[in-house]
Amino acid sequence: MRRGSMQLVISVLSLTTAFLPYPGSAAEPDKAAAQIKAWTDMADALRPLSEKLSQGSPSVDRERAVAGTNWMLLTAIGQYVVNFRAADRQHPQFTPFLNNVLDNGAPVPDYIYQIALVDGHGTYRLSGRRGTSRDVEISMLDGLDGARPNGSLVGRFSLNDINIAPDGTFSVILSTERPQDYNGDWIKLDATAATLLVRHVAYDWKKEVDARLVLDRLDVPARGQPVQPADVIQRLSDMLRWTEVQTGEWHEHIVKQREAGNVNRLKPFNFQGGLKGQMYLEGLFDIDDDHALLVETEVPAECRYWSILATDNEFATIDWMTHQSSLNAFQARLDADRKFRAVIATHDPGVPNWIDTAGLKQGVIQLRWNNCSSQPMPKVTKVALAKLRKTLPADTPTVDAAARDRALRDRREGAQLRIRW
Repeated sequence: MRRGSMQLVISVLSLTTAFLPYPGSAAEPDKAAAQIKAWTDMADALRPLSEKLSQGSPSVDRERAVAGTNWMLLTAIGQYVVNFRAADRQHPQFTPFLNNVLDNGAPVPDYIYQIALVDGHGTYRLSGRRGTSRDVEISMLDGLDGARPNGSLVGRFSLNDINIAPDGTFSVILSTERPQDYNGDWIKLDATAATLLVRHVAYDWKKEVDARLVLDRLDVPARGQPVQPADVIQRLSDMLRWTEVQTGEWHEHIVKQREAGNVNRLKPFNFQGGLKGQMYLEGLFDIDDDHALLVETEVPAECRYWSILATDNEFATIDWMTHQSSLNAFQARLDADRKFRAVIATHDPGVPNWIDTAGLKQGVIQLRWNNCSSQPMPKVTKVALAKLRKTLPADTPTVDAAARDRALRDRREGAQLRIRW
């Protein structure tokens, strides 16, 4: 990413006004002028965000700091367009919220994230095919709907708690009150709910099948209404706020971690809206090409899900399609003592549990235990790469370049088989 990338985007946005209708040619020129003003106001307000948000970046490399901010601004804009440009609470649909392209807020590579906007007072039918993934948890939020970049958790449920027919299909009603004379599956919809956030959780990316979801509102006509001019103005305004908040919030999160000295270690932290029964551990990594971080931990005897991942300095998970930037319980290798040992390094140390930082020397580590019989606290040690083999168990396998390439191709294939779009 070059430094001028965000300025190029803003220039393109500004250029677009050349194709908008000239106010004087419209039947109601004042209203046409309001549309043009909404676009130019949005473009002008985006201009200073790159410099504003990159100030105070924890990165020691100014060029990389600005490039990272630009990248996240592009991500937030794309996220808004995909999820909210055509969002309709009367006729909702699930859209991809986070993935390796729409990458902010440290998405977990094992999750497929989708969202749909709802009206808490409406009646909806959620149906589809369950698939075989480990879990499909759906959170109800009172925001995160484009107009409100943040949202509090007001309810949640799992498809694991829903009756699944022999052919793999299911159907459940969501409403504030159970429909009269209805005896099927029903979930209480919180009256303040504005967004449904779905997390499809899988270990084996190639074999587990993601659920397919359909959301239909039952208390309104099936035929929709066209987008009105006032809606366009509102969406442009909302996109600006979404972009600024979504980028700035995660930037500030990492700055606070560094100010607190949470570097090269893992500490528990609370994430409002996280999965039920999940413990989060997080810390920053700060290494060079000659050193690695060794993360050692016991593994719970029973656990529905656990994983470790690495992000960049803007809280974007390092591209897991082309780097082994994460590992879950299915992908990881446990040592003979049943401990998990991961090596976080900028370059390949030749061990199975390498967490690849893609050459980055600074970023974030996250580990999570979900519905586990225990919640071990990992030990994090900075180790010289020259002494790494002496630090690891003697029977730790060596992964050569050819084996790594095969593993990455297998990983990339699995990632693409999931339902990301």
